[in-house]
Amino acid sequence: MINWIRNFDFAKETARKSGKAILLQFRMDNCSGCKKMNESSYLDKDIIQFVNENYIPLKLDIVKDREGRRNYPAIWTPSFYFADYSGKLFYSIDGYLNQEDFLVVLNIGLARVLLSKGKYNEVYDLLQNAIKKHPKNPRTAALYMLKAQTHFLLNRNREEFLKLLEEIAVLFPNSAEARQID
Repeated sequence: MINWIRNFDFAKETARKSGKAILLQFRMDNCSGCKKMNESSYLDKDIIQFVNENYIPLKLDIVKDREGRRNYPAIWTPSFYFADYSGKLFYSIDGYLNQEDFLVVLNIGLARVLLSKGKYNEVYDLLQNAIKKHPKNPRTAALYMLKAQTHFLLNRNREEFLKLLEEIAVLFPNSAEARQID
């Protein structure tokens, strides 16, 4: 079970003490995507484990919690925001996510927060593992792009970076990430 916190300041303080990232979901009453998340994705054992190990989970009402919403450009529910202990945003995405998509997104969000802390080796291992688990998911192209960027930050080798970008173009030719490549 994911034990959601309902207070923004408490989540930030808990994240600061634990060193974990914050996973914020905005929700509202009668949100069909929120209901689907509760009935499927949030019951998945891999999601529960990943969230509990890596995040301080925070759930706020987009209508009622104006203070929390003031910090983020939330206009839709469910919407997901990935932040550090100070609440600084590193990644966000809107809408219902099935189990596999949500696991990929959880890895993207965590990687972006950890990259900001300079934890390149940890991020590289995280991305390698996520790519191995979700090789065919369309969102995995974003994992590959982050992997290429992280590899470059670790090694500063442009040729290796370009080879990793070519891999994205071959594996995910229609992805937004492939279109970013010259």
